[in-house]
Amino acid sequence: MYRAKMDKDIGIKGCPKLNGKEQAGYKLEKNYFVDNSGLGDSGEAALTFDHFLGQVKKGRYYGITNIGQFQVFIGEYTKIKA
Repeated sequence: MYRAKMDKDIGIKGCPKLNGKEQAGYKLEKNYFVDNSGLGDSGEAALTFDHFLGQVKKGRYYGITNIGQFQVFIGEYTKIKA
C-alpha cells in the first residue's frame, strides 16, 4: 500500500493494485470512485484526479481495489493497532 506523506500527496499516483483482497492489519475507511482516463469532468459520478487528490490525507494508506475501463476504485485505509 502507499502511505501518504502529506495531505494531497501527488505520490498517490503510484499506489499499488490490491486485487480486491482484504488487507491484513488494515481497516478500509473509504472507497473512492476515481476517473483514470484524464478526461473526466467535475459533474460526473467519478471524481476527477484533482478532486480525489484533495481527499488524500497524510498518514493514511491507499491502494487500488478495483479497475474498470475508465475508472478505478481507490481504498483509503488506516493501520489497525495490535
